[in-house]
Amino acid sequence: MISAIKRRARKASSCLNLSWHWAQIMILKGEGHDMKKDVRYAIGVMIFFGIIMIFTGCSSANKESSFSPDTGHAVGWALADAHGAPAKTQSNGFASCQSCHGAAFSGGIVNISCFTCHGVNAPHPSAPWRGMATTHTNTNPDNASVCALCHTNGANSSVQPSPAAPVGTAPGCFNNTLCHATPGHPVGWNAADQHGASAKAQVNGFSSCQACHGTDFSGGTALISCFTCHGVNAPHSPAPWRGGVRTHTNTNKGNASVCALCHTNGANSSVQPSPPAPAGTAPDCFNNTLCHANLSDCVTCHGTPPSGTAFPNIAGRHAVHTGLGSYIACGTCHAGAGSGTALHINGVADVIIDTVYNAKSGAASFNAASATCANASCHGGQTTPSWLTGSIDVNTQCTSCHALGTAQYNSYNSGEHSLHVSMFACTVCHDTTKLAVNHFTNLGTQAMEGPASATINSAVNYNGTSCNPSAGGLTGCHSSQNW
Repeated sequence: MISAIKRRARKASSCLNLSWHWAQIMILKGEGHDMKKDVRYAIGVMIFFGIIMIFTGCSSANKESSFSPDTGHAVGWALADAHGAPAKTQSNGFASCQSCHGAAFSGGIVNISCFTCHGVNAPHPSAPWRGMATTHTNTNPDNASVCALCHTNGANSSVQPSPAAPVGTAPGCFNNTLCHATPGHPVGWNAADQHGASAKAQVNGFSSCQACHGTDFSGGTALISCFTCHGVNAPHSPAPWRGGVRTHTNTNKGNASVCALCHTNGANSSVQPSPPAPAGTAPDCFNNTLCHANLSDCVTCHGTPPSGTAFPNIAGRHAVHTGLGSYIACGTCHAGAGSGTALHINGVADVIIDTVYNAKSGAASFNAASATCANASCHGGQTTPSWLTGSIDVNTQCTSCHALGTAQYNSYNSGEHSLHVSMFACTVCHDTTKLAVNHFTNLGTQAMEGPASATINSAVNYNGTSCNPSAGGLTGCHSSQNW
């Protein structure tokens, strides 16, 4: 019975205020009469109506009211986007909450703690505090004095101002008294490797920038356009967008919806997906909605093999090598950097030669500065010509890969080579037209190739033990001799 009376009393509170106001009017109208009598009369009337309202309620019959007399708030107020949004946007939003829920938000006169629903001992919910309904970036700066209860000098935050504001400085969102320095970011934030790296790494990084700089990044509430420093009308810097701090290949895919503002179906890009994703497909980095197709489709970014002039589609000598046989694949020179790996999307052409191709003289390696390889067994351990501009004529430049002796797997040292190489070119005895069959047949092994004897010129008349080039018509050569 008592709890019911209390509930009805709460419902009638607004009407009691009205009856008191009416009583005041009655007293004021009593001028010139018996003042004591008028006061007693007014109080009696107020008590009479008060008792009626306690037992009947003043607003319970209003079925269309959007106001809940049980909570003191609008219906649905418990939802974050209902009470959180107005609390953040009003200049005294947080302070108005304190008037009922207490200075520390732990209960106050209504004995209802904000902590219960928030899940943390704070007037705000738990992380994330950037993006979505729980973001703090759209909070009215006039609420700073309340924020200061927990966040003075960056307390309870991963961001601390440097240097801290002088003691006695009034709390503000961007004056080094709380978490942020002027103009809202840590010192050095305008450097690309600071704000750019952070925005790309976070799942909602780009949208957090929009909160202050506007949906189109042209100024927003901060009145600072991203375009001014970037030099392009975009939330990113100008090309190149692969490699270095500007690379886009390490951007968190959670930012795809923001990328879609400019790059849907490959717009404003040299790369377009084929075919475009069906209308209504949620933006993603690799589902044909923006620039790139599925990761399994290599030709989205480069040819197979690469065939262009710009990274990541630089032709170099890819076609020459992949044309040698199926044993030369992407993983031969880019071991561990295949599709889906971190190395594949780091904006760098990582050349990591498979250990199968280590020469006798050491581990195969690539020098990015000179674009040359060293200690690759397939090149006889010798330093190669430039990957970008060099070439080897396998019909005439045999010693570019083959050396006399036993230092490498493909060195030549059998029989009387040492007597002949000083006088004759390799092609006098070896027929270059037979190289295609035997020359590169086993590059992934220490055998390297087919038997050298299979390339011997027919005119040499080699029988496996001796040769008779003179009989074959080779000028200046000897008659039959044991090899």
